[in-house]
Amino acid sequence: MRKTTKVCAVAALAGGCVLAIAARADAANCNSYPHPVYIAGSSASKPILLALAKQFAAANPPVNISIIYEDPSSCQGLTDLLTAGKTESKDAAYLDGTAGTATACDPTNGVAGGPASYIDIGVSDVFPQTCVDYSNIPALTSGQKDWWGPVQAMVMAVQSGQTQYPAISAEAAYVVFGWSGQGGNTVAPWTNPQMMFIRSPTSGTESMIGKAIGLPPTKWLAQSPFDGGTPQQESNSQAVVTALTAATTDMMSGIGILSTQYVDQNRSTIHALAFQAKDPNGGDQECGYLPDSKSTTFDKLNVRQGRYGIWGPLHFVTNVDSTGKPAPNSMSGTAAADVQTVISYLNFDSSLTAAQNLAMIQASAAAYTVPPCAMEVTRMQDGGGVASTMPSGAMCGCYYEALTAGTSPTMLGTPTSSYCKTCTTDTDCTTGNYKKCNYGFCEVQ
Repeated sequence: MRKTTKVCAVAALAGGCVLAIAARADAANCNSYPHPVYIAGSSASKPILLALAKQFAAANPPVNISIIYEDPSSCQGLTDLLTAGKTESKDAAYLDGTAGTATACDPTNGVAGGPASYIDIGVSDVFPQTCVDYSNIPALTSGQKDWWGPVQAMVMAVQSGQTQYPAISAEAAYVVFGWSGQGGNTVAPWTNPQMMFIRSPTSGTESMIGKAIGLPPTKWLAQSPFDGGTPQQESNSQAVVTALTAATTDMMSGIGILSTQYVDQNRSTIHALAFQAKDPNGGDQECGYLPDSKSTTFDKLNVRQGRYGIWGPLHFVTNVDSTGKPAPNSMSGTAAADVQTVISYLNFDSSLTAAQNLAMIQASAAAYTVPPCAMEVTRMQDGGGVASTMPSGAMCGCYYEALTAGTSPTMLGTPTSSYCKTCTTDTDCTTGNYKKCNYGFCEVQ
């Protein structure tokens, strides 16, 4: 069994802040915010939802919609949306786009034992079918629709001081999380079950990584260690960051599972392991890849071009009417038009204006996710094979690389890829197939 691996070097190829939600006895009624839209599910989705709230606040005129966010986990959020009359009682927060903060609010409308919030949008890191397979949630029907959002990657992360073991293979990860250092099945240095910080079986992070390593989330032994110790099952992504960072007594053994959003904004204390994938198309990888071209970049080049193995689009599921558009929520009173607006932004819908689309590209980069226009590959299921893709509309890979290398949308950095040439009009683009000038860079289309 292959248990160690090397890190692949990738050349430039031709071709926020952490939010903690604290419950307060005097929390405002969530419905007191104008036009609230309730979104529940993935804790890893918080950065992109906050980035969207910021875009709503900065728009001219501002978009008068309040995002109310709850993070029970990906598959639990979908369950609560799909189960008729089901409410979500997880701590709720208003995402304040002006202040850039999450403010606790009361989804029960201040009535002791009263009804919790009814969900307008269920957000999942994984395809709904993965939740059906792993968490036995109800399957989507013609009355629901899965809207794809920006692409995100999941990683196995360690403390920044652990540099001796920079990579992990799918087989090694299977042993690490499937055996938790027990029964003589070990992979150094990850042998201490008390230093393995994972999520619940309904977590999208755990489910996506589980698909990549062939280990269903209910089989992760760190949830019930042989040694009788406390299961290191954390409630959300930020709790994993906190636990992994605090694991100083046995730093070498510490390992956690996170989305790149949480690793990228905490690189001073934790970093991602390169991952050597089992190729569903046949033929395993010979070395491990980081999500980015290098440990010092944020370009997600290996995700965008299909070398890194653990990634997928965020999924935003809504109830829909007979025309396939979001339906009004008769239980919460949320207007269908407000839900449609949120979905249009997150889905990069063709109805967006050029300015709105640009704002969402910038929001995706700020949240360490990848907008569809920067992707060169796609997949139709978690852990499935990848296929080359040509995004609809104008491609933005070079602009995305400049955004992630710069300090702001107006202070762009140098793109990683050598083919990225600056331009003002299409006539400036004369190299190879890169004939279209989009967002200041030559692209294929």
